[in-house]
Amino acid sequence: MSDRVKWITHKGVKMIQADYSGLPEAEYCSTMDEVTALLRNEPSDSLALVMANVSNTHASNKVRDKGKEVAEAMDRFKGHAYAVVGVTGIMKVIAKTFVRSIYFADNEEDAKDHLVRQAQQGN
Repeated sequence: MSDRVKWITHKGVKMIQADYSGLPEAEYCSTMDEVTALLRNEPSDSLALVMANVSNTHASNKVRDKGKEVAEAMDRFKGHAYAVVGVTGIMKVIAKTFVRSIYFADNEEDAKDHLVRQAQQGN
């Protein structure tokens, strides 16, 4: 696993933190593969919580397709939430097409706090 994907605990809640910021397409996609692999190794009766930083990245068809794979991996959980930092403009519309429950956060702290709230609600 790269240093860009890791498990963290925020306010007692376990979540995946993915840092895609500044990555070119190939590295962005391989990092999303890491997130998908982590999710597939977790029991489906748990919550899937993912916080991603996508600042200074660019969307492409390959990135979109990998995003769909992450979303599909999250769908098998009893509950899931996805919070993203760094999405602007039209990218918000595109992101909503494959992750309906996505939360666009102002910063990483906001993203992590949102995921904690979702966990407390049992989402």
